[in-house]
Amino acid sequence: MIYAKNSESAVNLRRQFEEHSISKTYTARIWCADNSLLTRGSIDLPLSPDYDERPRQKVDYQHGKEAHTEYKVIEHRPDRTADILLYPHTGRTHQIRVHMAYLKHPLLGDELYGPVKSKAGAKLGAKRQMLHAGVL
Repeated sequence: MIYAKNSESAVNLRRQFEEHSISKTYTARIWCADNSLLTRGSIDLPLSPDYDERPRQKVDYQHGKEAHTEYKVIEHRPDRTADILLYPHTGRTHQIRVHMAYLKHPLLGDELYGPVKSKAGAKLGAKRQMLHAGVL
């Protein structure tokens, strides 16, 4: 979380967010059953609200707004999960969550865009969403 200590700083921070000149890095643990996720890559999928299933967002090529996320896989784990770094260059609602779920690699513990179930039907994941802001 970031706070401005005075009005001049608040104006400056707001400008930086509006211009997308602030870089953000998130860490996440994702479901990666087949290790198909490249070591690094980028995701360009336009997003829009899913009015039929609020508060969900959806990939929408017709009406969606540009959303760009870069990622780097840190480690493929033996439990068929992976730890990754994510760098969103746009700030769409649920951007990282939608992008990863669309690629069939949802965040562990994400009950809105997951959860992943095993073939036996047991819920796989975590007690909480495994997405953490790292650097701003």
